[in-house]
Amino acid sequence: MTLSQGEEQRAGWAELFFDLVFVVAVARLAHLLEGDPGPAQFGTFVLLFVAPWWVWLTVTVFVNVTGSDSTRSRLALLASMAAMGAMAVAIPEATGERATVYALGFIASRVVSFAMWRAVAPLKIVLAFNGFSSVLWAISIFVPPPYRAPLWLAGVACEVVTLIAIQPRKHEPSYQVPHIVERVGLFVTIVLGESVAAALGALDHHWTAAGWAVLGLGFVLFAALWWSYFDFTSVVAARQLLPAKNSRVRDVMGIGHFPVVAALTSMAAGLGTAVAEPGHLPYGAALALCGGLALYRLTFFVLALLLGQPAGPAAGWTALGLAVVAGTLALFPVLPAWAVVGLLAAEVVTRLTRTLTVRRATAEVTSPTARPEREVAR
Repeated sequence: MTLSQGEEQRAGWAELFFDLVFVVAVARLAHLLEGDPGPAQFGTFVLLFVAPWWVWLTVTVFVNVTGSDSTRSRLALLASMAAMGAMAVAIPEATGERATVYALGFIASRVVSFAMWRAVAPLKIVLAFNGFSSVLWAISIFVPPPYRAPLWLAGVACEVVTLIAIQPRKHEPSYQVPHIVERVGLFVTIVLGESVAAALGALDHHWTAAGWAVLGLGFVLFAALWWSYFDFTSVVAARQLLPAKNSRVRDVMGIGHFPVVAALTSMAAGLGTAVAEPGHLPYGAALALCGGLALYRLTFFVLALLLGQPAGPAAGWTALGLAVVAGTLALFPVLPAWAVVGLLAAEVVTRLTRTLTVRRATAEVTSPTARPEREVAR
């Protein structure tokens, strides 16, 4: 059973329940970057984030094209939640003694995925999508640690490549754009919430005036990111993706949003460290904050191009933002943590203020009979 394109779908209670396990996963992933992470920690963070995001995305897409009220969809959500729970529990030692549990959790999610998609897609397509990845992850259980990461990444890559190769053909699903924009937005909300939780948790253990200052500036930083994402980015995406090809929906709201959530999680970890160490920020924490914002800006520049927006204005503001980030990272050895967070917050607030000003000016010259942008997006 699939939804018709004319039906409007909203996130269901079962989906919101499903998201709860990802609150734990995101918190544990952010913990990997707390303190002074080095290349190994950043690499592990990305490695262990790829599979949970992909599990969440494949389940979300299935519910998007079939609906969340059926017994099959609810069972799929609950089973995937259990599989993801095993992965979340294993994350702190997923590259060590808990690697088997992490791998088995992903394999279980692929079994669920096979059962889900078998009801709506041809058997050979589903086997190609889930079969190769499951085999590679199963092999990883029996190989030495250095070879696990390539097998895990190759397994997820197999599914991504298979999806891209199959979807332009007759098996391409019909996405419910408002629903998938809402669902991805809810995941972004989870990550933004983790930033607040990490900062509050750090302050609880380091109750200082300087920590409060960092917390306040960090709140401004993430509040401005929230405002810009949900008042502009998601609205534009919803409007411009409605008439788009399904492959563009997949690229923008699916594959293209992984760097977004990874960047925000990295920034959340960096903010937690800044609150705990407000005097001098370790290089790894400064890189988590500044690198996260840089990745966030670059990703949305690419997504804007995929949505067909003109490159000129976006390129100029992106370049300015990257310059601020690079300058902040270069100066962090002589800056207190609150100044690092404050400079990043200033960049985000300045860009948000500019966007608000442009929208206000545009609204003033718009015909009174024209519907507001937010209403059009709905």
